[in-house]
Amino acid sequence: HIQHMTQTPYVLYVGDVTWNKNIARLAAAVNNLPLNMVWVGRAFTTTPNKDDPWQAEFAHWKARTYRNKRSFTPGFVTDQELAYLYSHAVCNALVSHDEGFGYSYAEAALHSCPSVLSDIAVFHETAQTTALFANPRDEEAIGRCIKQYVRDEKMRHQMGSAARTRVGKFTHEQCEKRGTALVHTLH
Repeated sequence: HIQHMTQTPYVLYVGDVTWNKNIARLAAAVNNLPLNMVWVGRAFTTTPNKDDPWQAEFAHWKARTYRNKRSFTPGFVTDQELAYLYSHAVCNALVSHDEGFGYSYAEAALHSCPSVLSDIAVFHETAQTTALFANPRDEEAIGRCIKQYVRDEKMRHQMGSAARTRVGKFTHEQCEKRGTALVHTLH
């Protein structure tokens, strides 16, 4: 099932379908490339509520991907399947309008999978120089970043390796140390 979806090079998105995730624009960017797109998350197997403004983006995504033979939505996947998907993807893509951290960046990095991220402050703080950044409102810019990974396999592997090193710094100990230091600055 998963292997069938991944016989052709693919871009991977793992996450939710809320307005901030910008999934319709990501779908449009990938539709212009000779790649498959794999959308992972339980919410992708549901039907958008057209009366819910938070789901307008999901409805727009559904319209763009409906009957697209290069778009796959397995929904929920096991940890083993997710590891396989990250390990074999051209890249992970998270081009949100707004985000708190970017969990799929960290997950992808653990599998040496490079990412295309929105050119927003939180992603620059999280990934620093270990991802490619695109304007989340520009389908062509998103597509250009993905194409860089397709065209330059060496760079793709270097970015995946750098990302893996970067997320190695996000440990419980580091979080506790930085949190304690922050609390001390408040006194």
